[in-house]
Order: sequence, then structure tokens, then C-alpha cells
Amino acid sequence: MLASAGQADTGSNINSSLLRVNQLPSQLEPVHWLICPTRNVFSRNINQLCQPLEQADLSQIVSQTSIVLRLKLSLDHSVKPVDIGLLIEDMQGADELYLNGERVAHTGSLPPTFSSASYYPRLYSLPHRLLTFSQPNLIEIEVYHPDSYAFLSDLKIELTTQKALAQQKLIDELKYFVIAAMMLIIVVLKMHYYLRIPGSYETLALSMFCLFSSIAVVLNSQLFLSMGFDANSLLRFKTSFFVFSQLCLSYFLFIALNLKAQLKL
Repeated sequence: MLASAGQADTGSNINSSLLRVNQLPSQLEPVHWLICPTRNVFSRNINQLCQPLEQADLSQIVSQTSIVLRLKLSLDHSVKPVDIGLLIEDMQGADELYLNGERVAHTGSLPPTFSSASYYPRLYSLPHRLLTFSQPNLIEIEVYHPDSYAFLSDLKIELTTQKALAQQKLIDELKYFVIAAMMLIIVVLKMHYYLRIPGSYETLALSMFCLFSSIAVVLNSQLFLSMGFDANSLLRFKTSFFVFSQLCLSYFLFIALNLKAQLKL
């Protein structure tokens, strides 16, 4: 459950808003966030540099610079025994998470070595040692996207338990690997058919389509990001395997339709 101390964030009262959390999970709606041009924003100039996210004209933000989402959060003592995490969906580009001034997580890389990790869900743990329950916590998310920040208006951010984050991650990983496993079963069956009937190239093409597609699906897993693989390299590999799969599918359809036409004759 969420409650806002004071009034909602407005240009005239931008300092007084404080979000209180006494129950998990809790949605951190856009109305609670400020958008700032830099992390080095202090109370005396926050009115001039920051504005409420829901009121910001995101289309006017220069896309060649990073921006910062900022939230002041007060945690109730009832959630103190719980390990807390942050779930961010539909994030694009790259981002870094700061808790009370200390960087605690990142996905992709910010400039000058930009590495995009668009559409990967962010499952971030908030270290218990950095959280305070006697005074507000400051959460900052520095985001960079080379094209536009319009996606921030639809960003879904949830404060939840680390146990829930682990379960969500397990479900996401299983989803990718189950789909890939089903495709690999088709690969084995079709390759067996091809070896028994040499010359059935449409079967070989369908088998290769399933093989390349299964690899492209598995590369969506966050496992590779957590292992340190570069997000840009993963995107290039996914694109390559997707193109190969479509070429194989096109060849399969060409042969299948050609055979169908010959049967009609």
C-alpha cells in the first residue's frame, strides 16, 4: 500500500512529496517520480532542474544525453525484515540504479561505451545495508536511450520482495528454455526423417529453421547478461539467427508450395 506524504509532486511543491511504503508489492506510479537532467541535484535547485515525470514533455528531451528518474521513499518498519527488490518492465536502452547515492545495479552500459539492453526486464535487489527506516531513501535510475524517452511514460516499476523477483526470473528463464526445447525436439525428428530419406531438402530446411529459432529464443534469456556478455553482441547474434531462420523458412515454403503445385498438375 502506498501513501504520499504532503501533496503530490508539482512544480510549486516539488520538495514536499514523500512516498511511504508499508506493504509489498507496491506499484511506483509515474506520478511519484521526478525526472532530472543529472544525479547531482540538491534541494536548493531541484525546483529549477527537475519536474514530475507525468507532466514532462518527453518528446522534447535531448536523446543524446542521459536523464535521471528520482524518487524519495519512506519505508515502514513493517517491511524491515523483508529483502526488498525493484522490478522494472518495458525499459529501453541502458540504465543504472542508485540507492542513497551508491550504484547498486545496471543493465547495459551508459555512454561513452553505450550498450543497449532494451526490453530486458530489470530485476534489481536493493541491498539491505543501504536502506534506512528512520529517514527517506533516495532511489535514482539513470537512463540513456539514443532515440527517444517517450517510453518512460509507460514504464512499470514495482517495489517487491527479492523472493518474488527470484520467482519471476525463474518463470522467465523457464519460458525461453521450454520453447527452445520444444523446437529442438522438432529438429531431432526432422533430422531423423531427412537421414532416412535423403534429398528431402524441405525437411532439412524446416529443421534448420527450428534450430536457428531456438537459439534466437534462448538468447533472450537474462542468463547471458548476468554472465557478462555484451548486450550489443547478443543483439547482433539474435538478429543473425533470426535472419537465418527466416531464410530457412522461406526455402521450406518455396519447396513445399512448388511440390504442391506439381501435384496439382
